[in-house]
Amino acid sequence: QRVLLAAMLVRAGRVVAAGELAELVWDGMPPPGSAATLRSYVKRLRQVLGPRAGARVVTHYPGYLVSAGKNEVDLLRFTSLCRDGGDAVRDGSWTRASELLGEALGLWRGAAMADVPSLTLQRDESSRLDQLRLQATEWRIEAGLHLGRDSELLHDLQTLAVEYPL
Repeated sequence: QRVLLAAMLVRAGRVVAAGELAELVWDGMPPPGSAATLRSYVKRLRQVLGPRAGARVVTHYPGYLVSAGKNEVDLLRFTSLCRDGGDAVRDGSWTRASELLGEALGLWRGAAMADVPSLTLQRDESSRLDQLRLQATEWRIEAGLHLGRDSELLHDLQTLAVEYPL
């Protein structure tokens, strides 16, 4: 259920084909009868989430979707803030960029997909999300430099140098 929920939340607001979900849930090796088992997993997920949240897991041909707005899922909020922060960087709106990207990075909690037991989902999504986090960090540092916050950025720059020595 954790993998199923994570796979749908990463694609919140979009229909995820049942076959794609099966590939993610069973790490690329769905067993015979996986379509029926997946339907059972979705039913149980809805029950676990309760009536309000469970009603947001919608059956929609050819699969399922989670109905959620950008402010209801941290991942959607993070990507939206990163996009807006990137726009602010390109516009030279350094204060706005710093605020948006700081808020985006404040949503980050450890390694992406760390508690999701799907190697496929970790492989496909973790690198994309880590790259987006790194880009947001670089933009926030750039904004901070333009705002004269050099000393405040020292710790972040040291951490990045250790994490990405090349």
